[in-house]
Order: sequence, then C-alpha cells, then structure tokens
Amino acid sequence: MPILRSGVMRFARLPTRMPLVGEPRQRFVLVIHGSLTSLRCQVRGCSAEASAQAEKQDFGAPLLSPIPPPIQPVLWGTSMKALVKTERSGGLTLTDVPKPAIGPNDVLIEISKTAICGTDVHIYDWNDWAKRTIPTPMVVGHEYCGTIKEMGSEVTGLEIGQRVTGEGHITCGFCRNCRAGRRHLCRETVGVGVNRPGAFAEYLCLPSINVFKLSDNVSDDIASFMDALGNATHTALSFNLVGEDVLITGAGPIGVMAAAICRHVGARHVVVTDINDYRLNLAVKCGATKALNVSGGDATEKLRKVMKELNMTEGFDVGLEMSGVPSAVHSMLETLNVGAHVGLLGIPSQPFPINWDHVVFKGLVIKGIYGREMFETWYKMQSMLVGGLQEKIMPVITHRYDVDQFDEGFSAMLSGQAGKIESRMLVSCGAEGSVAVWDADSGNLDCRLMGHIGTVTTVAVCPTNSELLATGGEDHTVRLWDLRDIEPSSQLARMSREKVMGINLAHFTLKGHEGGISRVRFTGDGQLLASVSKDCAVRIWIPSLFNPLLLAKFIAHEAWIRDVSWSPDQKSLFTAGSDGMVFAWEVPSKYHAQVHKGRATGSRKYKA
Repeated sequence: MPILRSGVMRFARLPTRMPLVGEPRQRFVLVIHGSLTSLRCQVRGCSAEASAQAEKQDFGAPLLSPIPPPIQPVLWGTSMKALVKTERSGGLTLTDVPKPAIGPNDVLIEISKTAICGTDVHIYDWNDWAKRTIPTPMVVGHEYCGTIKEMGSEVTGLEIGQRVTGEGHITCGFCRNCRAGRRHLCRETVGVGVNRPGAFAEYLCLPSINVFKLSDNVSDDIASFMDALGNATHTALSFNLVGEDVLITGAGPIGVMAAAICRHVGARHVVVTDINDYRLNLAVKCGATKALNVSGGDATEKLRKVMKELNMTEGFDVGLEMSGVPSAVHSMLETLNVGAHVGLLGIPSQPFPINWDHVVFKGLVIKGIYGREMFETWYKMQSMLVGGLQEKIMPVITHRYDVDQFDEGFSAMLSGQAGKIESRMLVSCGAEGSVAVWDADSGNLDCRLMGHIGTVTTVAVCPTNSELLATGGEDHTVRLWDLRDIEPSSQLARMSREKVMGINLAHFTLKGHEGGISRVRFTGDGQLLASVSKDCAVRIWIPSLFNPLLLAKFIAHEAWIRDVSWSPDQKSLFTAGSDGMVFAWEVPSKYHAQVHKGRATGSRKYKA
C-alpha cells in the first residue's frame, strides 16, 4: 500500500486480515492534511466505526503491519479456495477468498497443479526472511500450471483454454535493465506469492507478458515446477559444460535437477554433495556420476578421494553452489581448477568469510544467479524437456497431495525426506456415501468408491502411494481403498471387494470410533494414519492393505475433535477440538520403531 508523504498525504488500510466471502469489502480512508484545511473522504463501503478508527490513528506512526499488503483487485461476491498466510506466525490457512479481477493486460489462469518450493517452506515455517519480506494476508505459491480462462482486452498472442505456466517475477519494464533486455535484473521485481497474491488458489491473475505457453509434450507434472527448474537451468547453462567436470553442492530439488541438466548437455562427471542420503539418492537417479555424503568428516578430503576415483587430476571445471552452507562453499573453492567458473544460487542465512586466495590466485569467475533469464531460460528449458530431459528429472517428484493435505506436504518438505511435492485436487466426497476420483490431467472421472453409509466427511491420499486412499464418514468408520486392479488372493480374503466403473477396488473397514469421523491424515512416509471423530478420541492406525492394525487411542478432549496434524518428525501429532483446546500427543518410541519394522501389535490408551 503506497504511503505518500509529500504534502502530507497518506493512504491507510484499516483491516489487517483477508476478508472472507460475505464480509464487507476492504475499507480504506483517504486522509489529506493541508496547510489550511483538512479533508477527510470516506470511501463507499467504509463504515462509521472504520472512519472513527482512522480519526484516532496517528498518521505519523508506522502502520500496524510492518509490510503493507499489495493492492489486488478482486471480484466481490465470488469465492475460491486458497492457501493464505493470514497471520504473522507459522502455518497457512485454507480458506475462501474472492476471485481476482483482471486488467486489460492480464490473464486469469485456472490452476490445475502446483508444487511446493523452498520459499513456500520458509513462509510456512515463518523464518527471519519471511518475517521481514512477506506481507499479510497473502495468498502464497508460485510454482504451478493451468489453463487460461479469461484475458484482458489488450492481450494478444494467447488463447482461452491454452495450457500455460508463468514467470514468477513481475518486473517494471522501464528501468535500465528491463529496457536493455535484462528483465531478470530489474530493481523493482515483485514476486508472485511473495509480494503479490500467488498460485496456491483456484485462480491466479498474471500479466500476460509473464505467461508462458506449454508444449503438448510437457506434462502437467513437470510444468507445475518449471519455475524451480528454471533456476537450475539458468545456473547450469551459465557456463560451457560440454566435457567438463562439475561439482554441485546441495542436493535439494534444484541441485538434483541441475545435475540432470549438466549430464543432458554433455558434462563428463557430475558430483553432488549433501548430508541427506535420501536426496543424494535422488541425485543419482537423475544422472549424477557420484553422490557424496560429506557429513562426519573433512568434506574437502572426501572430495579429493572422489576426484581420484574418477581420474580427475586438475580439479572441477565448474562449481554450482546450491546450498548456502559455508562449509560447502569452502570445500568447493578448494577443489576447483584454476580458471574455473562458479555459479552461486544458494542463499546463506548470514554473512561468512571465505579464503580469497582461492578466488584471486585461481582466477575464478563467479556469477550470482537470481531467478530465470526472461525469457531465454524458459525457451531453452522447454526445448530440453521435449528433447528428453523430462524423463530424467521425473524422480525428483516424490510426493503428491490433495490441497486439503497441505500440512502433510509441508511437513514432508521440512523433514528432508522429499523432493518436489505436488498438490492437486483429485478426490471429492459427497453426501451420498461415495468418493469420486478424478484424473488431474484430463479432468475426467476415473471411478466412484461406494461403501460408506451416509456422508463421506474426509479423505486423504497416501503420500508415498497415490493408489491408497483413506476415507472417513458419518457412519463412524474409516475405510482404506486400493485403486490398483488386484487379483483375488488368500491375503485379500477378508477384504470387501467390488467393481465400480471398470476398476477393481479393495478396502478395509476400520471400526472403533463411536462418532462421525472429522479428519483422517497420513504421516509423510505413509506408515501411520490418524483419525479423529465426534467421540472425542484420536486413533492411530497402521494402514496396511493386508492387515491394518489399531496402534494407539488417545482421549483428553471434552468435545468432538475437529482436526489432526502430524509433526515433521512424524513421531507426534496435534489435535484441535471444538472445546477450544489443542493437545500434543507423542507416539511411544517403541511403537514407532515397530511400525517401521512391520511388527506393531495391539493398542494402547492414553489420557492427558
């Protein structure tokens, strides 16, 4: 919100949270202080109470919110689901907000798939960067794909119904860099989902110049995180890689995809370092020659041993720093060849010293990387995807969640046991006792699951097996569904089987609750399932399709439980009840260990 102080004139926003559908519109008061007169103008829709509040406000003092929210025109009386940072604290809120309105040069995109970026994790976790950067309320998210639903009157070169994604950096178009074709270096850059409403919503408004048309040969899965892939592409293609030896420090999704790009364009050896074996394994799957865990020892010496194994005699020719970790930068500088090139994408949490002897006497060429070159990176990226890169980076997609399971998605990212996590609206439940499963790419109905008696109130997709669903209903039962076409066997003899719309379905009915089920949630690794209900109890299950077991039962709430979520380490969970209480529950370590060994038996009951 602009604050103009030449005069003095100030445009003040009174409310500090996102209005819900049906609430009065945002209220603004324009106050102009002149030398002789004072004009106070009440904008239509501003209540008398809001005007009185403005009268009492000290306009020489800073705004209550440290970062004023941007202005985004909306269509009042409309509604869409969105993930919103509503408060200046941890977490996000899935709520209804008005649909965005488009201007003459804008495009309205209906979102079909999204992906979680590290930036989104920072916003969810509410770290120091987020606190000083993100205005609230804010619809977050900037990795997505979708189709064009509406276009402004001045938009050309695009068509309604086209599959698109978009560049997440909105630039001014008038500064020296923008006018020289270096838009990625614009000083006035505004980030989608960071400084203006983002893509974790049903619809997104985007300037038409930022819209990128997708090839029919690029899948929605990959298109949903081309923003992040563009960071890897920009970094890797900044240097000549043909026949070169490349060191990548940091095996996050961008580092892993950079490894695939380096091999795709002809690098000889690509070595990736990290301290997370899960992500190092993803790097190998995406084409890394060697993935090295540098924890628990001298990282430089470990790298020298790898260089000897690969018959490298002079050092790495190219270094791509993706971690922002000081020790990773130090080991990279020590093992680079004379005259090597370095791309810096990782952002350190705080400043740190380096040995400048390596930089000066080796004659290193260092380039800082920010975002994507507009739009050369995008064209090169799509050409590589069509040319075979798409299959090479598929392993980076490790989890898929329905948008209602956003907490599990962020927990998986925070745990470090994940690559790219996609969110999509695939499953819906209804009052007629059925669950509809939809194909996210075609929009067609795949199958309908019948079995519950009465309303199906909640559904969850297993993060590690998208063929496994859990549902809960007003009939007091939790049901497990297997979408694969499984032939009958003795192991499945106890399962209730049926064939619906050409798909064989098998499910277990998990009984024990004495009230309607409010929520079911899997852990990030899919090993445990929690269910809460109107009987004030929490139950934890081992969701095996062959022999599901009740692991534990917790009781403490004095009224029905509305929601449940797992901690990032998946060893505890949190419940919120209509009694206004939130409880934290710890799964006993001996049971947690047995779960991973597949030997959990019996159940336990705990009272807080």
